[in-house]
Amino acid sequence: KQWYQRRVAITAGGVLRDDVDNLKDLGNVLCVNVEDCYTPIKNAVLACNAADADFRGNVIAKVQELYEVYVPDAQTYADENQDNVMGTLLQIALSRFTSVDQAITMFQEYTQGTSVDEAETAAAAIKLAASNFCTSGCVDSSAAFIKKLFNHLHKAASCPNAQTFCGGCENKAAQFMRRKENIPCCLRTVLDAAIEGSTMVQAKYASEIARITAYIEEEFDGKQALLDEIKATKNFVLGQVACLQSVYDGSPNQCA
Repeated sequence: KQWYQRRVAITAGGVLRDDVDNLKDLGNVLCVNVEDCYTPIKNAVLACNAADADFRGNVIAKVQELYEVYVPDAQTYADENQDNVMGTLLQIALSRFTSVDQAITMFQEYTQGTSVDEAETAAAAIKLAASNFCTSGCVDSSAAFIKKLFNHLHKAASCPNAQTFCGGCENKAAQFMRRKENIPCCLRTVLDAAIEGSTMVQAKYASEIARITAYIEEEFDGKQALLDEIKATKNFVLGQVACLQSVYDGSPNQCA
């Protein structure tokens, strides 16, 4: 196990590079089939909802049945793992939500102010972006770019472990985009939309995010070591994201 973990850490760039072709194949399969699969299901659900006034209630009741089936196993895991983050988070969830209705009520509470029109507009924008991504051949061009980038990182002595992007990997990625290859325009369009959407969500739901954070910190009372672990992980992830953002913002943009 230790040998495997060490090998994966050292060759992370190569491992990622070698998996790109699999992701490309998956992307092309999704492009061909998602619309044909999603639309009939969506239409069937809408038709059931229109024909049966109790449709939503029946669905919730069925989900509640399944919830009650799996709760004992989840509770056992939580009880046996009270000394780690996942076990504690699961216990918080089980204590907070004793029924599906409670989860739905909380979701509705946290999404107050978001209209159906806003949700439908966002869904339509995502669908259009995905369609353009597929029809433009962006899966293949993005995969080719990403594979070359990972190969460049894999060869760099300063980037032995791609799990930590900041520093050596960050510098090599920036160098690759300055000297060798630009981000495909179709991929840049998707990334820009994702960044814009993330920024919007953080701004719109800032108070709700703060409430959830405060609630979790309160529930971790008496488990300071675990809370410190969560904060350290959060800070690490945010730091890596900032480095990725820096490389992206500084990359040549010939798409404007």
